[in-house]
Amino acid sequence: MQIKNENSCRTLHEICQYANLIKNIKFNSIDNEYYECQIQLINNKHNIGKIDIYTDIGLGKKQSKQHAALKCIKSPEISVLIKKMLNDKKFKNKEYDNSNSNNYIIWGKKIIDEEYKLYINNINNLKLLNKPIVAVDSEGFSKYGDYPSMIQIADDKTVLIFDYKKYHQIIKHFLQQKTIILYGAKNDLTQLKLNTNNYIDIQPMYKNKSLKKIASLLTNNNNIFTKPPGTFYSYKNWNFDNLDQNHIYYAAIDAVVTYKLYIDKNKFIPKFKNVQNQKY
Repeated sequence: MQIKNENSCRTLHEICQYANLIKNIKFNSIDNEYYECQIQLINNKHNIGKIDIYTDIGLGKKQSKQHAALKCIKSPEISVLIKKMLNDKKFKNKEYDNSNSNNYIIWGKKIIDEEYKLYINNINNLKLLNKPIVAVDSEGFSKYGDYPSMIQIADDKTVLIFDYKKYHQIIKHFLQQKTIILYGAKNDLTQLKLNTNNYIDIQPMYKNKSLKKIASLLTNNNNIFTKPPGTFYSYKNWNFDNLDQNHIYYAAIDAVVTYKLYIDKNKFIPKFKNVQNQKY
């Protein structure tokens, strides 16, 4: 495996999934453009081989994270794990996929099955979202600047998933009549090519932490959710005509969590402040 700076984050994510490691990532602003990224890997209750926190600086959060990830995966402890991963026949044959046991998907499926009605690609069901506020998320981003494969829209009891490439004109018009809640608005609005000022970005309310980490506030014991394996996010796996159940539930729960974190913000923001020094 030839590890370059631009794919170091992906490599680190794959080894974390393979070896059941949890990433702790923190950013410090150096000035308005440069950030310092700190990455520490944890194996459940203790640090792997007492690995130090790997720190590097880059232009923007993405670059600083790539630099720090590259330092991390070149460490002796992680290099050994990478060699083991590459020699694993299941991984080499691309049989390694633990999305069926991913705790975020399992939890999300339970929430949706118990509390929500989930509808897929019936544009007439937009009328079910009759409240003035909806949450929006999207998946399946193309590196060529095309529309994302999927958009998810949720309120308190309904979550809709659509082929955005097919229905983008109708959905854009619908969303322009709503106040939309986003977690990381800049990215989604750009990808969806959605021109509206009637939106609320709730990520800053939660100190710009990842949605997976903040989703733990919705659980009774502040679970630490992990992402599915790296191959789960491959663009081809978001082909709308060939979606599996895991991708459907993963996409749906992202929108549901976004809605809940906004509607119940007066409950979750104080809870977040109380636990962030322990969990985040």
